Amino acid sequence: MRIGYFYRDYRRHRGLPGGTEGQPTATRNMAQAMAKHGADVIVYCYTSNPHEQGVNEQDHISVKSFYLPPSLQNINFVHVPPGLKEILSSNQDDLDALILTGGFIPENYPVARLLQKSKIPYVFEPLEAFNPYSYYGFKGLRKSIYENLFEKNVVNNAAAIRIISSVQERHFQARGYRLRSDKFFAMKDGVDFEDIPTAAEIQELPAREPAQENSNVFGFLGRLVIYKKGLDILLQAWSIYMRRGGAGVLKIVGPDPSGGSIAKLRSMSAGLDLKNVEILPPLHGAGKFTYLRSISILVHPSRHETIPRVLRESLAVGCPVVVTEQTNLQDLVAEKGAGYVADLDADDLAEKMYMFSQTNELQRQRMRAAALEAAGELDYNVISNRYLREIAARLAKMTAER
Repeated sequence: MRIGYFYRDYRRHRGLPGGTEGQPTATRNMAQAMAKHGADVIVYCYTSNPHEQGVNEQDHISVKSFYLPPSLQNINFVHVPPGLKEILSSNQDDLDALILTGGFIPENYPVARLLQKSKIPYVFEPLEAFNPYSYYGFKGLRKSIYENLFEKNVVNNAAAIRIISSVQERHFQARGYRLRSDKFFAMKDGVDFEDIPTAAEIQELPAREPAQENSNVFGFLGRLVIYKKGLDILLQAWSIYMRRGGAGVLKIVGPDPSGGSIAKLRSMSAGLDLKNVEILPPLHGAGKFTYLRSISILVHPSRHETIPRVLRESLAVGCPVVVTEQTNLQDLVAEKGAGYVADLDADDLAEKMYMFSQTNELQRQRMRAAALEAAGELDYNVISNRYLREIAARLAKMTAER
C-alpha cells in the first residue's frame, strides 16, 4: 500500500531543518511506523525557504518539500505549488490514499480539492480542531465563518475521518455535521519511546515518598496557556480541595508562551488566597522525567487537546494522571485504572484530587503499574498497523461499491 501524508509543517519535526517537538513529531512517528509495517510512505509538506525544497529520504520515508512563499502562509485558500499540483493531479506517485493532517489549516483546502478532482481518497485528521471549547470569542467567530466557506468541504469529502477518541465524534455532531458513524475511526497518538528513559533508568530517578498525609504532590507540566490547559479550573479546584482539608502541594511547571501567564496565575492564586502552590520554570529532557517520577499524580484539566504529549510520557514512566475527556485519553485511563477522569468542573476535579489523597501506598503502586500498562497500548507499531488496516478496509469498501 502506498500512503501519502500532507502535513504543512512536517519539516519542523526533529531530524529536518528547524526541528521542534509537537504534532509534527507524532506525524513522523506514525509515518515511520507505517513504513516499518511495509507501507510505502511519502510525506508532502511546505517550506518557506526555496533552497530547502526537494526530496529528503529519512527512515524509509520520502519527504517531498515544496516552496510556499511566506506571504501565502496561513492565508492560502487556493494555491498549490506547481510541483505538488503536478504530482497529485495525475497521481504520479501512484497513491492508494493520502492522509490530510490538521483542521482549519488554509493550505489543506486547495489540496483536498485537488485530491477530489484526482479521485485520490483521503483520510482527514482534524486533531483538536472541532472541540467546542476552541470556538470562543472572536477567534470562534472567525473559525465558524472559515468552516462554512472551506472546512466543511474538506470534512464532507473525506473517505474517512481519524479521530483520537469517540468524544470527538460528538464534536462534529454539535457542529451540525450529519456524517455516518462508520466514516469515523478512533486512533490514539502514541508514545515516543525513544525519548523515554529505560526501565533501569527510571528506577534510578528519585523515588517517590510513601503515601502519607502530607506527601501528596499534585503536578502540572506543560505550556502555561491558562484557558486551553484549564489552569484556572485547576487553581479553583485546589482552593476547594484545601478547604475540604486536603493536604499537600500543587506544583505548576512550564514555559509561559504569552509572557503574561505566570503573573496572571500568581494573581489568581492570591485572589483565591491559595497556599502550597508553586509555579516553577520549564523542564526538559531528564529534568522533565525526574519531575514526573517525583510527583504523586499529574493533573491535566485541559479544555481542548489532541492528546497532550506530557500525558503519554507520564504514563510511560509510571506516573498516574487526572484527565478530562477533552484530553482524549479518558477512555484508556479509566479502562486501566491509571488515574481519574474528571469533569471540566472545579468541584469534580477537587473531588478526584481528594479521592487520590485518601489512597494508601499499595493503591498508588497499583495505579503506577496501571499507568505503565496503559502506555503499552500507545505503541506506534501497534497503532500504525491498525491505522493501515482501517485504510485498507475503507479502500476495499469503496472498490466494492463502485
